[in-house]
Amino acid sequence: MDDRGVADTVLEVDYTFAWDYPFTLKHQNTSIVLLSGKGSGPFSGPAGAASVARELAKQLKPYRTTPPEP
Repeated sequence: MDDRGVADTVLEVDYTFAWDYPFTLKHQNTSIVLLSGKGSGPFSGPAGAASVARELAKQLKPYRTTPPEP
């Protein structure tokens, strides 16, 4: 999304020394943390980004709904 201000949720990813990529998914209007976790990527931004994506998807999976059958 180009305009963060119109998003319902915001994913914030930080970087700590060497390989930790802690993240939080927050509700935009209330700043309530909906999910949080940590990805990892030893000295690597791309590996850290992929790890964050995997961890976020894993945590969101229980909340996904199955589309109705036609």
